[in-house]
Amino acid sequence: LMCHDPNVRPALWSLRGGIGAARAAFEEVAPRMNWLMPSYPADCGLLGDLTLTADEALVGFAAYGPSVALKCGEDGVRLRIAGETL
Repeated sequence: LMCHDPNVRPALWSLRGGIGAARAAFEEVAPRMNWLMPSYPADCGLLGDLTLTADEALVGFAAYGPSVALKCGEDGVRLRIAGETL
C-alpha cells in the first residue's frame, strides 16, 4: 500500500522551481499511489486553483487515480474511493 501526503510548503519549493516544480513532482508520484492524503486548502496549488471548494478539490485529486483522504482541518476528512464520495 503506497500513500502520499503532498504537504506542500511554498517557501521550500521556491528554492526548487516554485509551485510549477511541486506540481510536476506531484503529477509524477500521484498516479503510483493507492492513497493521496492532501490538506485542504493548502495543497490545492497542486491542482492549479486555490479557489476550489473542498468537494472540487476532492474530485480533482481523485482524478490522479488513487483513493483520496482530503484533510480539511477542523472540518474533518473527506473520502473518495473508487469514484465515490463517502
